[in-house]
Amino acid sequence: RRTMGDLLEWGSYFGEARCRAKPGRWVEVELSASVICNEEDDILGCTFLVYDVTEKKRMEGALRESEERFTAFMNNTSVLAFMRDVKCRYVYVNRAFEKYMGKPADEILGKTVYEIWPPEVAASLDEADKRVLAAGHPMEVYEKTSHPGRETKEWLAIKFPFQDRKGRALVG
Repeated sequence: RRTMGDLLEWGSYFGEARCRAKPGRWVEVELSASVICNEEDDILGCTFLVYDVTEKKRMEGALRESEERFTAFMNNTSVLAFMRDVKCRYVYVNRAFEKYMGKPADEILGKTVYEIWPPEVAASLDEADKRVLAAGHPMEVYEKTSHPGRETKEWLAIKFPFQDRKGRALVG
């Protein structure tokens, strides 16, 4: 915790606190304070701004809880799940996908299907993603995947187009 002396020494302060607004009601706040000086650097006073961020904190907590549920669900299913962008780069994979590929997510994310799969498999996956994006709705697609030294797998993939919060088009 900073004291008024710290504020005067540093010239400004920003922090968070929990305050009582009404009897029995607590709010989360952001505090901002600045020293006001004249041209000769004499201290004239201080400004204190207090912002009620209770709702923002509640929403952040709800979002964090939702993300934790999504991650737990996706990482405990046996279904392979992934998301790719329009350039066929992986932007999300679950644990089942990592296990099937025999690689951790950090060796998959950011790479294209052409960097992960043999050329004929990559071209087929790329084409299917383009069809789903062009159609603009979910589609069932039969896909074959193979890696050198492994058996060929045939999958019924349910693919769907969507946009993330940044407006990027993705295929799941």
